[in-house]
Amino acid sequence: MDGTTLQDIELRLGFPYLYKHGRIGCEHFVVFSDVRLLHAEDELDLTRYPRLISDLPALAPVCEICSGKSRWQVKNSKRLPQQVNYLCDACNELFNFNSAGALIEPELVLLPVVAGGRETFNLEQDDDE
Repeated sequence: MDGTTLQDIELRLGFPYLYKHGRIGCEHFVVFSDVRLLHAEDELDLTRYPRLISDLPALAPVCEICSGKSRWQVKNSKRLPQQVNYLCDACNELFNFNSAGALIEPELVLLPVVAGGRETFNLEQDDDE
């Protein structure tokens, strides 16, 4: 499948195709909305195709407890229903930290949700505290 090009695929306009790549199976939905013949004013270098006409912004997930704006991606929780969950600041603090400010589950991975991607924070606890 690595050598597959658009000319090898029978396209259906408006049909959502699933494009998967990478070892971790990154997935993207692609919809072809228009097909036409080249015109003199079009880019004639075929290596510059396919061309992206529009891209929808990724919607930020909502907090799974209060439905507010999520600020944290939570992984490895034994107390949340899914492998990856999203929480707002308030719910993250109330649900994942004790009154002393320490993580209730030391194996938690907390990633802040930021526009345009994710940053990783290492939240290792000091055993002396």
